[in-house]
Amino acid sequence: MQDYNRSNKNILLLVNNYPSLDVSLINNTYVCHYFAKEWVKMGYNVHVIYNYNIYPRMYYWGINLLKKKISSLLYQTINDVRFTKESEYEIDGVKIIRLPILKYIPGKGFKNKYIKKQIFKIVAYNDREDFSPDFILGHFIHPSMELLYELKNEYNVPTSLVLHGEIPKLSKRTYNRYKKFLTNIDFIGFRSLPIKRVFEKLFGATRESFMCYSGIPEQLISTHDKHFSQTITKFVFVGNLRYQKHPMAVLKALKKIFNGQGFLLKYIGEGNERAKIEDYIEKYNLKNYVSLLGKIPREKVIEEFDWAECMIVISSPETFGLVYIEAMSHGCIVVASRNEGMEGIIKNGINGFLCDAGNSEKLAEIIKNINSLSLEEKKNISLNSIETAKKLTDYKVAKNYIDSIS
Repeated sequence: MQDYNRSNKNILLLVNNYPSLDVSLINNTYVCHYFAKEWVKMGYNVHVIYNYNIYPRMYYWGINLLKKKISSLLYQTINDVRFTKESEYEIDGVKIIRLPILKYIPGKGFKNKYIKKQIFKIVAYNDREDFSPDFILGHFIHPSMELLYELKNEYNVPTSLVLHGEIPKLSKRTYNRYKKFLTNIDFIGFRSLPIKRVFEKLFGATRESFMCYSGIPEQLISTHDKHFSQTITKFVFVGNLRYQKHPMAVLKALKKIFNGQGFLLKYIGEGNERAKIEDYIEKYNLKNYVSLLGKIPREKVIEEFDWAECMIVISSPETFGLVYIEAMSHGCIVVASRNEGMEGIIKNGINGFLCDAGNSEKLAEIIKNINSLSLEEKKNISLNSIETAKKLTDYKVAKNYIDSIS
């Protein structure tokens, strides 16, 4: 039973990536909104400050010329529309104000004068809305890190920053600057264990930290047991077909194990590796065994998880992938990358398997190992994967998030 009977609290959420009603950006994500809408259901008042990065006009000439190629190579959101006006809207009870903020170089920080201007706009918005935050939460290091530092002085309330793996290589000068900001933040959240390790190697362990995993809708979790063949032959890959996802490694491993026949592999997604996959299929006469489905709706992806016995995505870098949890929720035996986003969630041989990113030789060994297991052992891994998914529903991860900083 979900306890939504919470006294109202005001959450100010700072992000640089959020859904908009008037535009769909390249590689945009709903990750922060999934938390926010659950907090609204719990009785919190959530206001989102969407710090929309804008760049010099010359940037957009190149982006719009090459955006398809760029989107297949990069993970981060690409702002290909230059909004210079504030915009207010609401999604699922979450109030959002999109505030442009000027940035000169993608991936770098902001000039202090633009941070100061943004603080002025945020405070003015809160005053206009008669909104006094009880918590100020930030995602993505820039500009949330700088804004949290200033807003903590303004409101004197708990602050939290969730890191998505974007800590850059730091010089001595920038290290001291980052440490100044980060040590002023009350709670640090991490999207994966590898991100936590990188942070602690740089800045030391922080007592007030938590894991900030994403979740899936509870209704997605299958209520039916998965049926396996003694030798599993039905595989699925879900994700962008770009080099970092290593889609070719999956096909090469399966061809090696099955001697080029007797397996079925479905690719879901698009990207610049598609042509290489098609050439490989043609070269080795694999048309009867490999299907390229392209991008399909989420409900169709779930149907493919019902069909598949195993989902394989061994990409790097991988901050956190909901697709793994969705596959696990339908009892698929999942193979993910070691030392990436699923580290700590997938326990090797218990509820899935971990493989060195992009290593087709290691992947082949893992698939052989899976096929050497008894049906009962396969079934136990499948059941364990469903139990893991049950702990990572939208409600449970959002509640864990807010409880961690309350």
